[in-house]
Amino acid sequence: VLLWGGYLLMCSVLALISMKNVCDTWCVFGFAFPAGATISVMVEIFSQSYRPSAFLIVGCINWMGLFVLGMIFPVIVDNLGPLCFLIFLGILFVSAIFIYLYLPETKGKSIMEIKAEFNKLNFGKKETSCIQETQSTNVGCK
Repeated sequence: VLLWGGYLLMCSVLALISMKNVCDTWCVFGFAFPAGATISVMVEIFSQSYRPSAFLIVGCINWMGLFVLGMIFPVIVDNLGPLCFLIFLGILFVSAIFIYLYLPETKGKSIMEIKAEFNKLNFGKKETSCIQETQSTNVGCK
């Protein structure tokens, strides 16, 4: 809820900035504050053995995306003026919907429970045998 709610909050702040063309300090903080929750997704949905790889890949993609954005943003501002934030509003809105539909709630759950729910949401599989096997034998699943 924190993640997709943050995306929706950022989306609404961009809408406010675009419609009113007002960029006060509270708008900047309202947009930047929820973005910090995005990094927590990697900690929550990846098992310990895959976290370093996930951080590396996401970090590279993030920096490449920021570089491209920095290069094309002046062109976007020249062409769209104060409505330039509507592009980002659309991207954030689609991201919030995607997160709501495809990422499971992770609060108070183990990695194995998150993995089983993630597979159930996205692939229609149930991994209850893995969870039961883990709990009864104290051995991880492969």
